[in-house]
Amino acid sequence: MDNETLMLAGVIVGPLLLIVLAFALWKQAEKKRRQALSETAALIGFSYEETSSSLPERFLHFEIFTKGHSKRATSILKGRTLQAEAWVLDYRYTTGGGKSSSTHVQTVCLLSSPDLALPHFTLRRELAFVDHLVEAFIGQDIDFEEDPEFSKKVALRGESVDAVRQLFRPEVRAHVQHYAERRFQLEGRDTTLLVDCNRLVKPTEIRDLLVELSTTVGILKEACRGRW
Repeated sequence: MDNETLMLAGVIVGPLLLIVLAFALWKQAEKKRRQALSETAALIGFSYEETSSSLPERFLHFEIFTKGHSKRATSILKGRTLQAEAWVLDYRYTTGGGKSSSTHVQTVCLLSSPDLALPHFTLRRELAFVDHLVEAFIGQDIDFEEDPEFSKKVALRGESVDAVRQLFRPEVRAHVQHYAERRFQLEGRDTTLLVDCNRLVKPTEIRDLLVELSTTVGILKEACRGRW
């Protein structure tokens, strides 16, 4: 085999070996994460399911579950906090196609309680340029003249502006603002609060996250009672 042939073989085989190695490392990391999440579920008294072909029907109309294609929920932890029935899962979906496709993977939490009566709302970090464009198609960001710091940092939208304003009383705004600062996205509908963490949460952080979210649900319950 001459040098030119060897060089050509190296050009072809080298990238293939790198792809195979990267895939093997990804699979190993995924297996390690699933094992850690399974152990976390046992520690906090939650059940664990490695994969799920579908989520409960009442969750499917949440914004994140309507995006993209090739949707998949894995490592589903299910149980109860002090305030709500809870699900924690790794969620993956793909947008676009071919060379322009992008795969998104993040931890998603759902907390549901019959004591919640939430108007539909979405909350995330304010992105000045993006939100300027969004307003032209989706609608105006809900601002609070009495709370300019919240309005500056948080993009809040809802189907019923009046109902969302009533829900987001000062104590609610003060509590939820830090979620936007951490780039979490919240969506509320009826009896359920969804939290998209916008990243994969470490298994060691799950317990504290659930405690935090349970506190949030408790505050929202009080706000809901105050609305009726």
